[in-house]
Amino acid sequence: MAEFPRTDVFSGPKKTIKTPAWEPGYIRDSKSGKPREIPIIKQLYDVLMKLPRDTEKVFTVPKITLVRYFQKALEGANIQDFRFHDLRHTFASHFIMKTRDLPALQKILGHYSPVMTQRYAHLTNGHIRAEMEILSAVWTPIWTPSEKSVPCEVQKSFVK
Repeated sequence: MAEFPRTDVFSGPKKTIKTPAWEPGYIRDSKSGKPREIPIIKQLYDVLMKLPRDTEKVFTVPKITLVRYFQKALEGANIQDFRFHDLRHTFASHFIMKTRDLPALQKILGHYSPVMTQRYAHLTNGHIRAEMEILSAVWTPIWTPSEKSVPCEVQKSFVK
């Protein structure tokens, strides 16, 4: 793993330690400007370390350039009606379907409210069906209708 330099900056009576925007395993910048750590997996870290850089920033191209490359990739793949921000929703959905850990997802996304996090965590129909199958594996019906059951009979069996 690479070592990241720490830079001491003297700014008058106090000493400020400036750390890079990211270090192994974490990205520290946030859109809101409030400090928070975003954990990154080793596979992503390894890919990022292979990219050439002359800055401490994680992504060394301007945002507009990144968006343009993304748009070209979408056009090349014939994908329509998809925005860069949709990747955040996609990540949140896969994370919640795999881990079921809403508080962890809330922290990763930097949301102060679980309600906001729930707006990002979309469940697929296949996932919902699979969850229902888990229930069916342990389901024991409390009543099974006979072949000659009629609605009155059904009602009577619950009253007894």
